[in-house]
Amino acid sequence: MIIHLPYALYITSLIAAFFLFPIFIQILEKNHILDSPNERKIHSVQTPSMGGVPIFFSCLFALIIWLPGAIALEFKYLFSSLSIMFLVGLRDDLIPLSPRTKILSQLIPILIFVYLSEQHIHSLYEIYDVELGATLSFFLTSFFLLSFSNSLNLIDGIDGLAGSISLLILTFFGFWFAFTEDTTYSFLSFCAAGGLTSFLIFNWQPSKIFLGDTGALLLGLLIAYLGIVFLNTNEALPTSSWIKYKSPLASCVAILIIPIMDTIRVIIVRLLNRKSPLQADKNHLHHLLLESGLSHSKASLTLVLFNLIFIGLTFLTRKIHPIMSWLLLVSMSLAAMWSIVRFKEYYSKSFTKKSRV
Repeated sequence: MIIHLPYALYITSLIAAFFLFPIFIQILEKNHILDSPNERKIHSVQTPSMGGVPIFFSCLFALIIWLPGAIALEFKYLFSSLSIMFLVGLRDDLIPLSPRTKILSQLIPILIFVYLSEQHIHSLYEIYDVELGATLSFFLTSFFLLSFSNSLNLIDGIDGLAGSISLLILTFFGFWFAFTEDTTYSFLSFCAAGGLTSFLIFNWQPSKIFLGDTGALLLGLLIAYLGIVFLNTNEALPTSSWIKYKSPLASCVAILIIPIMDTIRVIIVRLLNRKSPLQADKNHLHHLLLESGLSHSKASLTLVLFNLIFIGLTFLTRKIHPIMSWLLLVSMSLAAMWSIVRFKEYYSKSFTKKSRV
């Protein structure tokens, strides 16, 4: 029974979301609850947002049907925090919050979860494998959960991107936890992946609904949590295990690479231009790809392919020395960013030449 539960959760949340999305989209359109275009947004027509609502309720429906009560009780703090984060995102989608208020609101579910949960970043793993103190562990865990939740939100700028990246990461975690026989986390991963699969049907270009803060913050918190569990579960595996990563921290960064790489790059560029890191702009990786002439779908698939390559190479080199893992990660990240920037510059030069002709 347990062996088939991840797939049952995936299919149930997928079907539930597939039927919920058209109803939800119609309700939003009928009540004119739409995301309007402006100078910071790419879409040109009013479009429903809050795609996280059907995902949230379809996953909740699947979990209620299939998840044993004892396992559900094990995740009570996570579910509570995700529910509060869902409400924060819903509030921001309906009535936008200021950047400062939005960050402070996100800290509420994160701090509650970190205080009550046992899943913390308790060391620097392969970098410096010494137990961190309670205060530093609390701070690092909270910072990571907050940072990644917003990183995923930042890449939610074109049709299909945030959903596709999230689906890829959740699918990887689903299978990895299944291989480690940690089935409870496999349940969560596949359940969320099911709802996301249906979302992408309606979010692919031309998009009928956006993920919104409701979905991006919710998924960001869940994926960041699973990343922490990945670190701790990997550390507990025996050295002989074929699925164990010798450099778990570098591997975790590689699995979550696109949101992390994009956020770091954007913050550095904004600081170099003497702008606030919280000031929105159109300098994300997906913006560069769009300026290179790619459509939303091709830009999304390009970044998903980059993320897939990182995951694949990290898996193939999971037994190499930690120093080599970090060198590979950094070099691949720089190469990926360089190739995207160069591609954009090449397109700009080619377009200028054609215009002159």
